[in-house]
Amino acid sequence: RREPSSMIKSAPPPVTESSLFQRSLDLLNAVSPLRASFDDFTGVTLDYPQLFLPVSHQIHSCPTCQHAKSTDKGQQDCALNKHVTNRLAIRGQGRGFSGVCHLGLFDIVEPLKVRNTVLGVFYYGSVVIREREAESRQKVLCYCKRRRMEPSPYLEAWKTVPRISEAGIS
Repeated sequence: RREPSSMIKSAPPPVTESSLFQRSLDLLNAVSPLRASFDDFTGVTLDYPQLFLPVSHQIHSCPTCQHAKSTDKGQQDCALNKHVTNRLAIRGQGRGFSGVCHLGLFDIVEPLKVRNTVLGVFYYGSVVIREREAESRQKVLCYCKRRRMEPSPYLEAWKTVPRISEAGIS
């Protein structure tokens, strides 16, 4: 006996176009030098097709970050930095904050909290603050010195990152 075709379950259709969430982040990224990404803790972007995000929207992907992640050492350092930041977002009772990473880049960190659970974290930044450019550059130099790496490739990548004024953040 055959089941009616309406009762046969099939896999959901493959995602062929950008999700609503991805298009929203793309629009946000198109109007500002700040880059938006989302670190999904719970798999919510996998469970709901309208929230699906490609990996490129879940990681920091500016030139400085890409250069840093081009080595195993750099990948580990960036992963550790993001892990610590995510822990701060969770332990901060869901309150956002901002700061500068080990590569001198500014980010705003805003947890997505639903029913007292942090589902993930929005990152908005990957820029250098003009008024703090010297401090930002010094972070890059200190990082390279601590890791015994040649700073020039890191500084070249850092120079390509957009600059924004403090007033442009608020």
